[in-house]
Amino acid sequence: MDITSISSAASLIDPVNLADDAGVSLGSDLDTFLSLLITQLQNQDPLSPMDTTEFTSQLVSFSQVEQSITANKNLEQVIALSQGSFNTAALGYIGMTVEATGNDVPYNGEPLQLYYTLPVEAEETLLTVFDATGQVVFQTAGENGKGRHGYVWDGKDTLGNPVDPGTYNVQVLGTDEDGEPLSGDVSYAAVVTGVHTESGTLVLDINGISQPLDTIISVTKTPAI
Repeated sequence: MDITSISSAASLIDPVNLADDAGVSLGSDLDTFLSLLITQLQNQDPLSPMDTTEFTSQLVSFSQVEQSITANKNLEQVIALSQGSFNTAALGYIGMTVEATGNDVPYNGEPLQLYYTLPVEAEETLLTVFDATGQVVFQTAGENGKGRHGYVWDGKDTLGNPVDPGTYNVQVLGTDEDGEPLSGDVSYAAVVTGVHTESGTLVLDINGISQPLDTIISVTKTPAI
């Protein structure tokens, strides 16, 4: 193993992950490099001394990698502190009323505030609620004006019978003045009951639904309805 191969190995050290292990490995490589350097200096031809340019460059490479590892350690600490603060702040969502986008909505036995937004004026609009099996539970004609509309679903099917609490899918479909189909963007307002992580991502618990934070468009202290 010569000086050049050790230097090449050092330049390939990835400072992005495992900063502590990388630091130990770098220290070991540097010790080996210095041992070889001393041996070569002791055995060099006095009439043809070594060119110092090469090993000076290699020492600089070690220094640069060491600085990268140190910077990465600091970054990991900042990320850990930020994540802890973020998780703590997320606890503040519990008990708050949020409006979240998405067609899957949580029904807990109480009337549910729904919203939908139409991109253009509609000739007719139909709001439909589906159960987990895809069966139609409830249908009603909606408002047709362009923009945002609200509707409170009382948790009853089309015949007026109460449905079980659970996750339901809401679709708002219609046609425009040219008879072309259109759909409305759906959202709902409900109270956050908890927070947890999924695959390293923080999400809100809303009556059995895991709602990502990036789908939350408003947060209030007032009741959903």
